[in-house]
Amino acid sequence: MPEITALGQQISRFLQGEDVAFPLDMLALETRQPFQRRVLLAEHQIPRGWVSTYGRIATSLGVPRAARAVGKRPGPQPISDPDPCHRAIQSGGGLGGFQGGRACEAGAT
Repeated sequence: MPEITALGQQISRFLQGEDVAFPLDMLALETRQPFQRRVLLAEHQIPRGWVSTYGRIATSLGVPRAARAVGKRPGPQPISDPDPCHRAIQSGGGLGGFQGGRACEAGAT
C-alpha cells in the first residue's frame, strides 16, 4: 500500500509545519452529494494561511443564500477531509462549529 505510506508521510510533514497539498484522488468523492463535492473542491482551493467564509464560498458556487449548507458540507464520514476545518469560517470571523465540530479547531492550521 504505497499510497497509504505516501499519505502518512504527507500528514507527518504537514504536522511539522510544511505546506503540503493533499491529493483529492484518495477521497471517495463519488460518495458525496454533488453540492458537497463542489464545496469540498472550493475549500480545497483555499491556500494555507488564508480563510474564506461560508457565505463567500456559497456565493462563489452561485448559491449566495447557502452559507449554512456550505458549513454543514462534510456530514458524517469515517475520515476527515484533508483540508483543515477552519479555513472556512463564519462571516464575523469566528469558528462556526460545523465542519468537524469545535473540537476540530484545536489541531487545524
